[in-house]
Amino acid sequence: MPAIVPETWGRRETMQSPVGDITFLSAKSGWRFRTMFDKEPETIDWISAFEPNTLLIDIGANVGIFSVYAAILGHRVIAIEPSPANYFQLCGNILLNDLSDSVVPLSNPLSDYTCFLPINFQSLDFGASMASIKEPLDFRNKQFNPSGQISQLALTIDDILVHYIKDRKNFKKIAIKIDVDGHEFTILKGSFKCLSDGAIDTILVELPENEEQFVMEVNLFLKKFNFELVGIFQNPKFVTAETCDVKNYIFRHIGT
Repeated sequence: MPAIVPETWGRRETMQSPVGDITFLSAKSGWRFRTMFDKEPETIDWISAFEPNTLLIDIGANVGIFSVYAAILGHRVIAIEPSPANYFQLCGNILLNDLSDSVVPLSNPLSDYTCFLPINFQSLDFGASMASIKEPLDFRNKQFNPSGQISQLALTIDDILVHYIKDRKNFKKIAIKIDVDGHEFTILKGSFKCLSDGAIDTILVELPENEEQFVMEVNLFLKKFNFELVGIFQNPKFVTAETCDVKNYIFRHIGT
């Protein structure tokens, strides 16, 4: 049965969805759940097409909209979100939907090697995005004034998955979603072992299309591990001047 989440954790809402009722903590971040089937339909479709018992690594999970959706569909999820406010609501949303057996939340940031790193948060509010490792630079390499900085233990994808690769009784496939405001390539480089082993089947990564060198590096890196680009997506209804070239790139391992 769902956990008894105290009222002091903040207001909550329940909405009807194609997969049943979803309850969520709604202070400041409720719009993310209310628009979850409209803002990124390609991400919903990507998750909906997973084979049964897929393990989703949701990197940059925010308050957990896609983690919750995948878990409701019956998949295992590791939801990674270093923002203190978002991590709090992520855990609350897992508990409110009785998904503790399906979703493992982690507050560690990810990098290409294991170390302690300072994380700069542009905002510490619920549902906010934009954080950076080491220097307070956004995904355009423009400096911002952080609302706060916290040093955290950064892990790699290989660190996390090494405990799951040994025993795949509870899942058959691995999918990775990365939405981390400019640190996507750094994080991918921390999955070298898993990519080499062929353990990962599909990857969805958000990239700024106009940053051509950055996008090319990601494409070439994944191509070395036999991944092919199967689609580039953007919903024009939710585009802003700042995000006009930010799109979701979906890759699939050849032969899976």
